[in-house]
Amino acid sequence: MAVGVIGGLFMPAFALYGFATMATDSCGPDDCAASVTIPLISAPFLYLTGACLALLSFAFPWTVRWRKARISVAWIGTATSASVVPLLLSVVL
Repeated sequence: MAVGVIGGLFMPAFALYGFATMATDSCGPDDCAASVTIPLISAPFLYLTGACLALLSFAFPWTVRWRKARISVAWIGTATSASVVPLLLSVVL
């Protein structure tokens, strides 16, 4: 489920990242404010970290004992990847 949600977020996050990058063309990487450059730098890392955490949830054994750990890691990964969309919306808008 978590991998499906993260996969569904890929296209909106990729589109917002592209538009946010184009929005900063006028100021360049050296002249832009930190409120613009920090989200652009951290967005790919947040998305990939969330995707890796969601995939890591598959590595836990599929027993009842590890169920809470699997669900927790999947939720954290999904939340991390989903945080990219509002972060990039703050740059675009």
